[in-house]
Amino acid sequence: GRGWQHYYRVDWAALPRLVCEQIQQSMYDPESSYSDRDKHTLLRPMEITRNSVYTSYNKGTDKNSFRVKMFDQMQQANFDVHIMETLGREEKCVDIQLAIEMLHYATVPDAYDVAILLSGDKDFVPALVRTRQKGKRVAIVSMKTGCNRALYESPHVKDYNIVWIHNFL
Repeated sequence: GRGWQHYYRVDWAALPRLVCEQIQQSMYDPESSYSDRDKHTLLRPMEITRNSVYTSYNKGTDKNSFRVKMFDQMQQANFDVHIMETLGREEKCVDIQLAIEMLHYATVPDAYDVAILLSGDKDFVPALVRTRQKGKRVAIVSMKTGCNRALYESPHVKDYNIVWIHNFL
């Protein structure tokens, strides 16, 4: 939610590894519903192949703003940051860019095994479902206060328990 940056500090370089570890640990929770086949697929640690960020900000955004500095920190932590500059309140199409990229790589052999989406936006549900239909697994990382119920209540959207990011901030 608004103002989170006043309460949390993010180590962008460590976050992907921590999320992967949390996904793997959740599979071995005695109360989890994962099959033995699912658990067998993650015997080795997850290898992070790409960290991509899709965002936008207004062309007039102050280069010293928290938002701009945050994306600079992500780039320094080896994230691929894709920024759309906007004028006024026009549609940014950031969601579309991310969904297309996820689906594109889902069709590329050996590009990835698990797509991890950091969002709480239910607009991604169709892309997540299609990604799973392509044989890829899907994980979601979100803040509890900003996660749409469709992402954690729908059984066809994800393969793992949701990772609540505030546990790592």
